[in-house]
Amino acid sequence: MANIELGNYVRECRGAGIDDTVIRKKLLSVGWLEADVKSALGRTPSGQSPRKFSLKLLLILILSVLVLGAIAFAGYYILILKKSSISGSNQETINTELAAEGSAPATNPENQPVEDTATTDSADSASQEPAPISCTAEDFSAAPQPVKIGTPKVRITSTMNLFISALQQGNQCQALSLFSDREKYAQTIGSIFSSEDNVTMSSEFKNFTIPVNINVKNLLTLKAIAKVKDETGKDIEQEIYFVPQESGEYLISQI
Repeated sequence: MANIELGNYVRECRGAGIDDTVIRKKLLSVGWLEADVKSALGRTPSGQSPRKFSLKLLLILILSVLVLGAIAFAGYYILILKKSSISGSNQETINTELAAEGSAPATNPENQPVEDTATTDSADSASQEPAPISCTAEDFSAAPQPVKIGTPKVRITSTMNLFISALQQGNQCQALSLFSDREKYAQTIGSIFSSEDNVTMSSEFKNFTIPVNINVKNLLTLKAIAKVKDETGKDIEQEIYFVPQESGEYLISQI
């Protein structure tokens, strides 16, 4: 019973935060034997409290977690800022290149007009429709390509600038490469270039505009507007329609 009582006393003292050294001195001073005191205190070294040690370790662990969390958050925040900066820089580069492209004629591939081998008299030739132009896949791949990224307005502007450049240069294949249905518009492009309407169109189309609300019928069909003159010399609005391609650029679908 004495040992149980002594053990309970030691536990109460430790629970109150009293050091083992103080407990030992107190017990010896009131007549407890050294052996009994050692037995009650166990093998814990003098002057060391397990409760205090555990609390200190817990505080160290909590502090370590907080520090690591702060470091991780700071790293993530810096990464987000860096990505935003790179994205903004890329968009600025795109806009700069597009502006440069609009102010200078694009480099065009060599013209490859189709020779007319028909042997008709001059009256028949005047009444015939011009033959559709014929361009190869190499002609289309060599032609300058519209931009494939950016807002719809940026991409439509790129396509219009290339089309105006093709009209100025007399490059039929480059002009036809900017249409979504090349087979359908081959004859139309041939007629424009054979009648030298391309010179007039290139001048009139320079001042094209893109409406603020550029949606037409649905979200996939967009348009630009150019002011041109009809046969009587009256100013009218010419609408040029565009559709997006899987690769990202907008090509002319109707003119």
